[in-house]
Amino acid sequence: MADPLVMVLVLNWNGGDALVACVESVRKQTHPRVRLLVLDNGSTDGSLDRVIERFPDVEVLRNGANLGYCDGNNRGLERALRDRADFVLLLNNDATLEPDAVSAMVRAIDADGAPPAGIVGPKILWSRRGPDEPLRIWSAGGEDRVRQNVGELRGNGEIDRGQFDRMEEVGFVPGCALLVRREVLEKVGLLDPDYFAYLEDMDLCRRARDAGFRVRYAPEARVVHDASRSTGGGYTPGRKYLMGLNSIRYLRKYGTPGQWLAFSVLGIAGLAPALVVESVRGNARVVCAKAKGIWHGLLGRRAEPGMIPR
Repeated sequence: MADPLVMVLVLNWNGGDALVACVESVRKQTHPRVRLLVLDNGSTDGSLDRVIERFPDVEVLRNGANLGYCDGNNRGLERALRDRADFVLLLNNDATLEPDAVSAMVRAIDADGAPPAGIVGPKILWSRRGPDEPLRIWSAGGEDRVRQNVGELRGNGEIDRGQFDRMEEVGFVPGCALLVRREVLEKVGLLDPDYFAYLEDMDLCRRARDAGFRVRYAPEARVVHDASRSTGGGYTPGRKYLMGLNSIRYLRKYGTPGQWLAFSVLGIAGLAPALVVESVRGNARVVCAKAKGIWHGLLGRRAEPGMIPR
């Protein structure tokens, strides 16, 4: 495909100065046809205003409230489908693209092979905390492994020594930076809004694979991620509540008896020893939040902003 149109969706919710860096990285892409749409979920920290001041021509869609990751991005996906974008890149507001990242993902998604690739994700690196710190991997794609949680990021926390420098098929790629072909969305639908946030990327990739599309990891495309700025870090009550709730939702849709057993032993029964350990560290609220999320998932509840602990 010659110069396909790639629509980049950046969903913002109180993203702070990171949003400016994210938008700037999109504007520096070498791919000739990139269109950026900033979706704002009712931010109150002035981050959207700073972007508009810095980039007056930026295209913005104001959602007016915190619709969550799924509904917030779905507004943009609907716009992309309406405007006939060839590909859509979901990009976190705390992530920055290297200049050739979009071009590399487009090359990877159109690489030879059958069935065709429908979704591609880049190598995602943790942002450096110091000038001498080695580059560490946040994600080299992911696999559908059920343990304490549903799904596992490949290489998470490992020093990048080139061990994930081969393009290959994976179970899923995280929504932090996920390039999806328009035909996938037309065939399997948008993000499932019942997830609100977390595991919706696994769900979309699973539906794409079930529809006959490949999900591919492209290491030549690189993204730097300051992970979980919007939730205050990776180990918070809000994140763990949603992970517990959505793990049950995902298992209800796709889980095998073996996966249910693994999650029951490692994810549910493991809460008691985790509570003992994390109480000593002052993190008892986090474990309790995950237990509450699992319980709400078993009750069939849907995530709502007022239910998510902070």
